[in-house]
Amino acid sequence: MKKIIIITIAGITALVSCKGTEATTVASFDALSSKNDSLSYFLGTDIAGKFLSSKIDKVYDATSFAKGLQDAFSKSEFIVKGEEIQSTLIGKFQALNGDTNTTTYVGSEMTSFDGLNTIDDTISYVIGTDVARGLTSNGFDKSFSENAFLSGINDMMSKKPLQINEQEWQMKAQQTVDANGKILAKVGEDFLIAKSSEEDVITLPSGLRYKVLNEGNGAMPQATDRVKAHYHGTLIDGTVFDSSVERGQPLEIGVNEVIPGWTEALQLMPIGSKWELYIPYNMAYGERGSQAIPPYSALIFQVELLEILPAATQPLPGMQPIAQ
Repeated sequence: MKKIIIITIAGITALVSCKGTEATTVASFDALSSKNDSLSYFLGTDIAGKFLSSKIDKVYDATSFAKGLQDAFSKSEFIVKGEEIQSTLIGKFQALNGDTNTTTYVGSEMTSFDGLNTIDDTISYVIGTDVARGLTSNGFDKSFSENAFLSGINDMMSKKPLQINEQEWQMKAQQTVDANGKILAKVGEDFLIAKSSEEDVITLPSGLRYKVLNEGNGAMPQATDRVKAHYHGTLIDGTVFDSSVERGQPLEIGVNEVIPGWTEALQLMPIGSKWELYIPYNMAYGERGSQAIPPYSALIFQVELLEILPAATQPLPGMQPIAQ
């Protein structure tokens, strides 16, 4: 599926390590008795295919993975976040990436969760939280069967005959993504229309809206310039998805290397300005979304333009321009 990207393998592969063949999986699952079961089972097989291609099956522990799913779906406080142990996880992934041993996934009964006792437990938990966020952003949390989902992962990684017609359920899963996308697009459109009615919000012909929080008096960047800026990005419900302010490290990047909403706004901002941007989905991450950003999402950014830099190249993960 091209649009149903419910985990970001580029991010997840930085969270894996080397392990033997034994793993855990869901308790016995007898039958797919509903549409939700079949859809969830398919999603499990789709995820498992990505796990296999990235060697995540070598670290997968279903008990910890399921706990990560549950915590993310219930919006509980996470036991551990990937960014908190990123350096350790990257080292483990590098070991896995260089592991050429051929192993066969072997599943066993899922047990009661008793904590993150190994690095493999921790990795599986972090991946579980990421997968749940992806499922939620695509609307699958509303029709989710955990047992069927975990069974789909197990069957795919164990190379067992699958219980569904993959092509049929790929189409049905895409329909769910499209339906959820239309809802998000309408919510975003209504939000932006409401913003346009506010006295201090300026609406540009492109559909980009902005509010000046602080007006600078320096030069304005050109499309070919590189800039240093602080930013704080949220969904329209206030969920923070990225923030250089929280990291304490300004962004340095080319004006034409970011999403279109940023590219347009930066060229209008004098150095020293701080603006709040209200960006339509087609000027942000479009129909695909990006990591913690659901497809069709309008976004809010507070951007403070600090300075114009000498030309160079420094890509920022998650800020790639959308293909025209």
